[in-house]
Formats: sequence, structure tokens, C-alpha cells
Amino acid sequence: MIRNRNVRFKRRGQALVEMALLVTLLFFLISAAFDLGMIFFAYQGIANAALEGVSYGSMFPRGDPNNPSSTISEWDDEIQLRVRNEPFIPSSTTSQVRLVNLQDLDANGTADSEAVVDTYIDIEIKPNDHAQPFIDEGLTPCSDTNRTIELCDIYVTVRYDYKPFFFLAPFMGAGTFPIEVTRSMTIRDVSSP
Repeated sequence: MIRNRNVRFKRRGQALVEMALLVTLLFFLISAAFDLGMIFFAYQGIANAALEGVSYGSMFPRGDPNNPSSTISEWDDEIQLRVRNEPFIPSSTTSQVRLVNLQDLDANGTADSEAVVDTYIDIEIKPNDHAQPFIDEGLTPCSDTNRTIELCDIYVTVRYDYKPFFFLAPFMGAGTFPIEVTRSMTIRDVSSP
């Protein structure tokens, strides 16, 4: 009888140890799944921001349509502004849920400086497939946005450092996860008369 009682106590202790190990493993798996889902949503937010920037840049390749003397650097600044403010829709009737802080692309907890923005948002204009005959003739489309712009594509690359929610991620070598999205579009000039 005493022997039977010791076996029951050992089995209870064994079940508690197994439960503790299983709960720990499940906690890690659920936390990892949560962070993977959040990384996916962050990727979608960055992709939408890049698409907003490339859409604006493809429609107004000369800069501000109301200011014909605007420069290319002002155009880059406007595209960056569009990218960083894409998900924000000021309205008193809708609540804003933002999974990606586009004002803090390097995830250091402070608003980004202009140098950080220039590093994390890249804007390029490259000749597309239709430009090849002009390139073969020695012309350089896309070097001047006032000429042969319909032969050019604009590329906007947005980088973002995702900071995981799981509190042990930094101890596991995952301080931040870099996310990068590039979107491109053929320039279609609607700003010229």
C-alpha cells in the first residue's frame, strides 16, 4: 500500500514537470507566431507606404504641379513626406490604428532625422524596357526629367526596422528585424500642360 502511494506522488510530480516544460514551449511558439503575424502586417504597411510614394512620384515627375520651378530635391522630399504620412488619414469619425510608425523607421524610439529618412527611403529613376532603342542611339533618357520621361520608371524603396513584441527576442539575437519593400511604376507625366 505504501509503495502504491509513492508511485502516485512520483507520477504527480512528473506530470507537473512535463506541464511546466510544455507550457514554456507553447508560450515560445505562440509568441513567435504573434511576432510573425505582426511582421507580416508591418510589411503590408511598408508596402502601402512605398506604393503611395511611387504613385505620387510617377504622376508628378517634375515636382510640385503648382510650382514649375520646383527642384528634384524638393520632389524627393515630397515623395518621402508622402511615404511617411501614408497611413494617416485625419478624421474625427475614424479611429487610426497604425502598426508601423513611419516617423521612426529605425525603431529607436525617437522621430527620424533627415539623414535617417534619406537612408531608409530610397528614390531612383531608371530607364524602362521602352527606352532601349534610345539608349542604343546614345541618348540618356531619365537623366533629365524634362525629357523622355515616359521611358522611365520610378523606384521607391522603404526600409523599416521591426522591433518584436516578445520580450525575450533581444536575448535570442533578434533586436530588430529589417523589412524592405521596393515598388516601381512607369512615370506618367500629368503635371505638364
